[in-house]
Amino acid sequence: MSIHKLGEQKWKVRWREAGHHRSLTVYGPREMAKKIERKRMSARDENRHLDIKKEVHFRMSELIDRYEQQYGKKKKSYSRERSILKGIRKTFRGRFVREVDGAAVERWYHDLTVVQGLSAGTAVRHFNVLHHMLGRAATVWTKDTGLTRNSADE
Repeated sequence: MSIHKLGEQKWKVRWREAGHHRSLTVYGPREMAKKIERKRMSARDENRHLDIKKEVHFRMSELIDRYEQQYGKKKKSYSRERSILKGIRKTFRGRFVREVDGAAVERWYHDLTVVQGLSAGTAVRHFNVLHHMLGRAATVWTKDTGLTRNSADE
């Protein structure tokens, strides 16, 4: 760890973290550079630099495929559920799992009842499949999907 002067009120703070050299340019007094250096070293020493969450890019189509393979095919109602999954895939095909929030689920449900004209009972069956799938994504596959809660519950 070191602090190098680059110019008037300009400093370069250098440190080693996770086997790599890191640096940061700081504008201001040397005391500010020392403060930033202490903060970075503290984070490194406590392994807080490892806590940064990586944004996960998991597509809904991948989630639907995984759900169908691991859960859908084992159900007695798989023949009915296959068409429901096809409709969910058609609606959410290009989205990431993290983009399917409560508002998107609500729009989808509204589309089922109003635009497609499904009865309330049928729409609830469709919703239950999506809810179960997002629940699995938030619990069983949370590392892969990046979800920590079921977005259909919102």
